[in-house]
Amino acid sequence: IGRTIASEAEIYDLVVFGADSRCKDLQLVGNEFHNGSMGIHIKSTATKYNQSLIIKNNTFHDVYHRAIWIQYTDSLVVEGNTFTGNTSTSSNSIRVFAKFCNYFNINANHMQSKATGIFILNCNGATTQPRVISNNTIKITGTSSYSKGISFKTSSNVNCYYNTVQMTNTNAASVAFYNEGNTGGDLMNNIFHHASAGLAIQFTSATNSTVSDYNLFYSNGSNVARTGTTDYSTLAAWTTATNQDSNSVSSDVTFNGGSDFHTADLDI
Repeated sequence: IGRTIASEAEIYDLVVFGADSRCKDLQLVGNEFHNGSMGIHIKSTATKYNQSLIIKNNTFHDVYHRAIWIQYTDSLVVEGNTFTGNTSTSSNSIRVFAKFCNYFNINANHMQSKATGIFILNCNGATTQPRVISNNTIKITGTSSYSKGISFKTSSNVNCYYNTVQMTNTNAASVAFYNEGNTGGDLMNNIFHHASAGLAIQFTSATNSTVSDYNLFYSNGSNVARTGTTDYSTLAAWTTATNQDSNSVSSDVTFNGGSDFHTADLDI
């Protein structure tokens, strides 16, 4: 249990392995992390990759900055964790942040944030080293223009399956799924729903090799999608321009409410 703090300083982190450390076969299972700047912060360097990290079935409550920050890791599993509390207004507030991770499985986590749910940065490797984000339920509230449900940047072959992102953030710059420089990988069977004026999906480049299909996209704003600097007001326009999502749908859905971020529409 850490201090209730509105600071991003590392001195307020709860569990820290610094740049000089190298973790191997580390398991953090069934713990509770309350408050502090970061819950779990495992750093290492490019010459000391961590190996076989498992973060599973933990609860993170009101961690101000980044609940989980992992970098330079060969094998990472983040599974079944719950992220509660929503008091942080920091634009850098991220629930799961993975940087320079070759292989990872981020699965079945339940999270709420006023900024970003999952952020993947500089995670590259062979296609034989799968990077998978699946079955997560994410709700993003607040007013931050930096808010994103799931965000990829300068990574490769990250696969995204069966996630539900519910955006109630009221800033028009917020995005349910954001892809800046991720190449390869699948984006399939997800729900990206924006109840306000923001986008459901955005690719920052008009040239993109991610395969996207069988998703549900919805925005209550004027546009549902963007690629490069071009906005698309309908899923059909997006599909025509990108040759993606020929089997995807655009539909408003009802969510269960409260702490249950699943959709109440059984036919989805």
